[in-house]
Amino acid sequence: MISYPDATVVLEELGEKVQHALGHAVVLTRQDLEDYRAFRPDWVARHGERSLANWIQDQLWHHVTVGLDAVEDATVHEQGVTREVMVSNTYRLRIKRHHLDG
Repeated sequence: MISYPDATVVLEELGEKVQHALGHAVVLTRQDLEDYRAFRPDWVARHGERSLANWIQDQLWHHVTVGLDAVEDATVHEQGVTREVMVSNTYRLRIKRHHLDG
């Protein structure tokens, strides 16, 4: 049976820099979406659900890669539709949108 570490252990091992970079990326992506909706609401309205999700994913990935650029033990990897963050060769994180409201 596989035993997984407690969430508090994982967060501690990820470290504050990684946590901050990921959280800040979400904040910046939400701002991007608000700006996009304000700047071109007609363009946003034309998106299908999947297209807008892809746009959000692209913005989030950009902010994650920029935010983690200075974090030594974090690397980003993109291959096709798979985007992952490796931290300390221990944790592999997938970057995804999980809320329908963006």
